[in-house]
Order: sequence, then structure tokens, then C-alpha cells
Amino acid sequence: MGSTILAIAGVWILGCAFCAGLTGIIRSYARCRLMDHPNERSSHDVPTPRGGGLSIVLALLLAGGVLAYWVPEAQRSMLALLGGGGLVAAIGFWDDHRPLSVRLRLGIQFVAAAISISLIAWPNAGSDWSWLLAVVGCVGLVWLTNLYNFMDGTDGIAGIEGVFVGGAGSIILMYDGLESLAWLSALLGGGCAGFLAWNWPKARIFMGDVGSGFLGFAFGILALQHAAMVGRIMPWEWLILLSLFLVDATVTLLVRIVQREPWLQAHRSHAYQRAARKWSHATVLWGAIGINLCWLLPAVVLLRQWSGREFTVAALALGPLIMLSFGMPDRKVESQGIGESGA
Repeated sequence: MGSTILAIAGVWILGCAFCAGLTGIIRSYARCRLMDHPNERSSHDVPTPRGGGLSIVLALLLAGGVLAYWVPEAQRSMLALLGGGGLVAAIGFWDDHRPLSVRLRLGIQFVAAAISISLIAWPNAGSDWSWLLAVVGCVGLVWLTNLYNFMDGTDGIAGIEGVFVGGAGSIILMYDGLESLAWLSALLGGGCAGFLAWNWPKARIFMGDVGSGFLGFAFGILALQHAAMVGRIMPWEWLILLSLFLVDATVTLLVRIVQREPWLQAHRSHAYQRAARKWSHATVLWGAIGINLCWLLPAVVLLRQWSGREFTVAALALGPLIMLSFGMPDRKVESQGIGESGA
């Protein structure tokens, strides 16, 4: 166990160093071709390059390829993660250069999700309910891909979430004996930490769709593969780890639908965006760190202790976040344009 912990720590450090250096190189390219100019729905006030999340994508693709070569039994898992994830990253990078239609993006994301879902060894595969499981998995993956993009709207928040989910997820995977997945999760966390060197307020480069969409998809695949490999249907630990983003994005979407607002248009009505306007980007980041470490991480520890009470623990963990999302002031902000704003 001790050697495994050291290996995961080493992977985290390597991912951090690799992405910090590569993001600087990507920034030089993005300053010429991928500038995000502020508008009425932006949370930034000066032109800033985007697409820095490409460094995280390249780090995981490289590491996943090496793992698939050296660990033959991990090849199916790597294909599920890298096949669909690579397609999601590619369409995101294209969208960063030239905005695409919502239908085209969603169509390609569903294809990517279907590819990855087909490679996951589900419990009770071949049963009468396996088709429903596959459909729910595809929809969940596409929603997680997009909500992570929606939540990338202030400096550092997508990176901070990636550091937490990747790091905590690697520990959980390690204790369940899934070392290959643990290394990839650690690499994602370390890569996000390296990217944060450039994205901490005030950001010098944004993650872009290439990074935010890929992170959402990658965490979704890790969650589904983890659940499948330990013989569960619901990835409870990951639901709690990601709940800061899951709750805010889902509640905001449902509220906009109920209020008959144009929910496909860009807006600044997420709870974290309202908090950033009321206080600051840095304050939102420290609040996210506090919630993750002091509330959600203990909830995951409790979940692992209370076998058979997963739904109760998840409800207790998510309940206060739902109230917080509703309680944040200044919900109504005019929606304009298409797609989410930059950080």
C-alpha cells in the first residue's frame, strides 16, 4: 500500500509539472488564435486566451496510452476513457476556435458516450435492464460533460474542482484495488493543479471547452468504471465528490426551465457566478475549497463506513448545497448569446 501511495503521489506531481509547463506553451499559441473577448455575459473584463485545458487532455491521453501498453488488462478501461474522451476534447477544441451548433456538439457527445459505455463491463450485463442502464449512462455522461463546461465561468473554479475530485477519487480507487484508474485520476488532479498556476485569479488563460468538457467526461467514465468494477450500479462516492458542480448546474437548469427562460442561451445565473459578482472570484474559490474539504470529503468517508445507507448519506450531503444554490441572491440576470461565458 505504501508503494502505491508513493506512486500515485509521483503521478500527481508529474501531471502538475507537465501541465504547468505545457499550458505556458499553449498560451503562446492561444494569444494569437484563441482570444476570449469580454462581453455582457462574461465574468472577465480584459481579453484573455482560452484553450489551456488542452494540456490536461494531452497529459491523460499520453498516460492512458502508456498504461494500455504496459498493463494489458487495463486496455478496455483505457479505450473507454480515451476513445470517447478524445472525441469530446476534439469537438471542444474545434468549438474553441469556431463556435459550433448545439445540436452538432450534443450529437458528437452522445456518440462519444455510446462508444465509451459499450466498453464498460457493467454488472448484470445482458439482463433485461442492461439497455436502460446504458441509456441512463449515456445521458449522464453527456450531462456531466456539459455541466462541467457550464461551471467553468469564473477564474480557477473548474481547476479547483478537478484537483479535489481527481485527488480524492484516486485515493478511493486505490483502496478498492483499482490502481490503473487511480493513477489516471491522480494525473487529472495533478494536471488541474498545474493548469491552476495559470488560471488562478486573475487568470492568464482559460480552460476552454477542450478542457472543461473533457474533465466532465473523464470523471464520468472513471465513476462508471469504478462502480462497474466493484459490482455496483450507482457511483455514490463520485456523486458526492462532484456534487458542488452537479447541484449548481442542475438546479440552475431546472429553475430556468420552470421559469420559461431560454435555458439553451448563455447566462450568468449559476450560484457560483452570483457569488462571484457579490464578492470576488477568489472568494468563490476559497468557498469551493472549504465546501469540498470540510463537507463533501467527510461525507464520502461516512459513506464508506455506512454500507447500505448510501442514499441517506448522499441526500444529507447534497441537501445543504441545494439550499445554498436557491439561497444565493441576484438570480435573474439577462441571458444573451449562445454558449457559456469565459471565466
